[in-house]
Amino acid sequence: MQQVLVGNSVTSIKEFTNDIQAAGLRPVEITDLAADVIPFVAAQQEMWQAHRMSHTQQYGVDAYVALEKLYSVTARLFANGGPRLCPSRCGETLEA
Repeated sequence: MQQVLVGNSVTSIKEFTNDIQAAGLRPVEITDLAADVIPFVAAQQEMWQAHRMSHTQQYGVDAYVALEKLYSVTARLFANGGPRLCPSRCGETLEA
């Protein structure tokens, strides 16, 4: 995972909430986005794999393998309860 995603740990919802609050973001509302994100991530992985030949020709084998790894690790993490939380101050939306 460290070669694919930024970060060195995946914590529980409770630990994540405590970390966010300890960083000074209070009050905190945690929204579990799994129901929306899991199907999207799975569909992206499936589409990437379905077009392997054209992606390999267009981007090269190394790029295809790197993105395949990213998609498969991300799909597995989300399917197993991984990073899928969005912190925000109650009643506020975080701007990108």
